[in-house]
Amino acid sequence: MNPFKYKFVRTAQIYTFANILNAAIPFLLIPILTRYLTPADYGIVAMFGVLLNLVAPFTGVNIHGAIARQYYDRDEVDMPLYVSNCLLILFCSTITVGVIFYICAEPLSRISSVPVRWLWAVIIVSAAQFINRVNLTLWQVQVKPVSYGIYQVSQTLIILILSIWFVVGLGMNWQGRVQAQVIGFGVYA
Repeated sequence: MNPFKYKFVRTAQIYTFANILNAAIPFLLIPILTRYLTPADYGIVAMFGVLLNLVAPFTGVNIHGAIARQYYDRDEVDMPLYVSNCLLILFCSTITVGVIFYICAEPLSRISSVPVRWLWAVIIVSAAQFINRVNLTLWQVQVKPVSYGIYQVSQTLIILILSIWFVVGLGMNWQGRVQAQVIGFGVYA
């Protein structure tokens, strides 16, 4: 048997398993959230996710994709400097989005039902997600599936555990779910 083919298959299996497990974990949280959150609370959590998805292209500007692309030209590019510059771009774009959110806080809050003082969480989670994607991308292009899988699944598990603890254990309602994401993504970033 070709050792290259075996390594490729094994690597693909690890990535696939990690991604399936990572997608399944939040699915397990749905029955808990629907039981302990009111429909209004669940709506705020959902709108938080919508805002997060709307903001992500502007905070992240696909820096992880640019890093993945440049990695294959790493002999011609100073990768540590390139990644640092990408993170600087992320910082600048996050600040820009933050200023826009500050200026438009009232209308955004009215449209989304996410209170003004919680809009900052959207920006923090979005920026932290992109830092995490940079880590995952670097492990992926370096063919380190075990590091990739452990990082990704453990982060999702931490957010799940914090969500359950905050929502069920401490009765923090939708704020607990949002706070779990801020802490989970923030710590891993």
